[in-house]
Amino acid sequence: MERILMDLGLEEASEFEYFENFADLVESEADYEEDEFFLLLSELDLDVFAELSESYFDDLLENVPDAEADFYMMLDGLKNAFIYLAGHDDPEKRNRRKLSEVLCAFRKWYSEPDSVRVHIPKDGRDELHLMSVIDALTTHRLSKLDKNEGLRYDFSRALDFDFGGYDLDLSELIALAQEDQEE
Repeated sequence: MERILMDLGLEEASEFEYFENFADLVESEADYEEDEFFLLLSELDLDVFAELSESYFDDLLENVPDAEADFYMMLDGLKNAFIYLAGHDDPEKRNRRKLSEVLCAFRKWYSEPDSVRVHIPKDGRDELHLMSVIDALTTHRLSKLDKNEGLRYDFSRALDFDFGGYDLDLSELIALAQEDQEE
């Protein structure tokens, strides 16, 4: 846990309270063990963690290409899984061990190279680039800012994932997302 805090520039877990803390945690290239996440989550205010994860995923969802509805629903389901495991609505349902497993698996999946196909028009033809989910979402965000609408994304390979013993398939994630929308 100390290594994570040091990498985040924090002296103690109680300082983990900002969007940037969550973003740095999930986007870091450092290789942390599941037990390190569990120790960190044992010290964190999980209500704050749930709020930060919700904000982070909401930001991601704003940057999913319009044609990627299944991927959008999966991310929305992941957001709900993080919130659910943090027990934001019901502290009795908190599961720090499962949350640490999902967090660890999410980080690996999120930065897995070659999981998204990005077609970039160049000189009258498309160049295919394989990217991680985080890189593809960043590329899409930048292309929207540059008004470069010619890029095409294929997130279908990123729909296959194993969240470390917390088996959520796409249908479960969609169900979680729909429950959230009904409330």
